[in-house]
Amino acid sequence: MQAGIQFSDRDFFKQRFLAQELEELLGEESPRAIFNFKSMTFRKSGLNETALTDDDLLRLLVEEPRFFKRPLVVIDGRLQAGANAKKLGAELGFEIEN
Repeated sequence: MQAGIQFSDRDFFKQRFLAQELEELLGEESPRAIFNFKSMTFRKSGLNETALTDDDLLRLLVEEPRFFKRPLVVIDGRLQAGANAKKLGAELGFEIEN
């Protein structure tokens, strides 16, 4: 527990996600919400972002953890992806100063 907040963590590289887990985590969201198109791994892949379907993205996330926006955080059932400290702080109920 940190700052009165209980959490659990998962190392994506040691404990990879299954497609079903990601589908449950995403709910109605597209995998685009958690896919890091700006990552060096994606840029080097030569893949075309606009040509990829949600099924393609899901498969890629299962195969390569470097494609995830990190961190992935679930707060009260809502998925947050990426390291936006202000947004994450607001979701947790406290303000992040610059």
